[in-house]
Amino acid sequence: MTFYNKTHQNRYELADKPLSSGGEGAVYEVIGRPGLVAKIYHENKRSQKRYEKLSAMVSIPANTLPECAWPQELLFQDGVFCGFVMDRVTGIGNLVDFFVYENRSAYSWDRYIIAALNIAAAVNNIHDAGLIIGDLKPDNIIIDPSVGRVRFVDTDSYQVTGRDGTLYPCMVATPEYIPPELQNINFEANTNTAFFNRMTDNFSLAVIIFKVLMNGVHPFACFSPKRSVNNLEINIRNGWSPYFSETDLDRELRVTLRSPDMTVLSPELRELFRQAFVDGRLNPELRPDASRWFHALRSFINKLTLCRSNGRHMYYSALISCPWCSLNEAMAGRQAEYMQLLNEKSEETPWKKKAPAPDTTAQTDNILRQQIYSSPPPPQPIPQPIPQPIPQQSLKDQRTDRLALIGMKIFTCVLVIAAFAGAFGLSHGIIFGLIPCFIVCIIGWKPRQSRQESKILSGPTKALIIITCILVIILTFWIIVMVHESGG
Repeated sequence: MTFYNKTHQNRYELADKPLSSGGEGAVYEVIGRPGLVAKIYHENKRSQKRYEKLSAMVSIPANTLPECAWPQELLFQDGVFCGFVMDRVTGIGNLVDFFVYENRSAYSWDRYIIAALNIAAAVNNIHDAGLIIGDLKPDNIIIDPSVGRVRFVDTDSYQVTGRDGTLYPCMVATPEYIPPELQNINFEANTNTAFFNRMTDNFSLAVIIFKVLMNGVHPFACFSPKRSVNNLEINIRNGWSPYFSETDLDRELRVTLRSPDMTVLSPELRELFRQAFVDGRLNPELRPDASRWFHALRSFINKLTLCRSNGRHMYYSALISCPWCSLNEAMAGRQAEYMQLLNEKSEETPWKKKAPAPDTTAQTDNILRQQIYSSPPPPQPIPQPIPQPIPQQSLKDQRTDRLALIGMKIFTCVLVIAAFAGAFGLSHGIIFGLIPCFIVCIIGWKPRQSRQESKILSGPTKALIIITCILVIILTFWIIVMVHESGG
């Protein structure tokens, strides 16, 4: 199959058989260009509005969104819009396969924290580009488990604002990842309404991070011996979660069998989840954004310790013992408890059974819908965000910081050796000077992780630098004294 770009200057020859196929179209290999693939829409999906939206998307350079398989050029056949070309993401797996419980034994917990951190960084950068993801879910995130790098796919569903202010909303969603205010909405029937925003993405991001960190368990998945709580959509709308006392239905909800305790997380992370699922349920503005998740996760990864019993286990250093080692025992106990509760429930006589709790969906529906329909956003460019530390830039700054620190170490070592040489002579000075130089090079100081962070260096690191500076000053004065005495 042969396709051309809009100006007919670039030709793309596609393979006959698709790599994958879905409800909107199919993805094909581009012959002779191994780094690219092409998405060709089904004929009934090649609408004028889709063409206009993709035109707005390709106007954004793909290199500004390296975490996305971003549309690079539109494809035409006989002058008719058919699809687009994008980067090919190969050699890595789906995020769902990475975080499910059955596959977690292959990696230590810090690998999952790094993955969550990179997902938060990617969402932050996408938001900073003025885009809304909308259908943010693990199926649209590809990961390289060896390094934790993530790539976002199916980006043609993103909510985009064109340069002329025209809004092209996201019209698809996955119920188990969207917030309460968007449950039960027919997005395809409201093609001109902007349902999604950064706050809805923030909810989806929190759900994904929870599943990545917590054995693949959904934060609203639970068990109850008194009522049916198997529907995640209803649980999300009502805020039923077993991890927070405010949403626990009088403490009757139980976590799922494979759920670790929330104490495996730092207090900062637990508070962010509370803000996302409890405080942010009816007040979406309280949900943490991607930047806050990024910095909290990066701080947390430095607070892990290695389990003495299992070399693959890493856990929060504030805990007395490894929670992952005791999880299997806890799972067996939960299973026995839940079976007993179910048996007791089945043996109840009809007049002893408690009536199920009323579904508060109808009561909260008006409140939630008011947040959507009270002031529908006009088709205008998304306002620029309040300046936040950009995670991707912070990560790039580390290389520059390391090089600068290496230069400082070399300078300090040369100065120390020179000082000892001036005091004891060249041969003895080199021998004695190498000792503190070795200490400086081995222990060193910690490179700062972000130019925007107020706490650049840790306490012990600052103390080491101060001691080194004092030593250098003393030795410098020593040189002056020795030179003065030899001259006299």
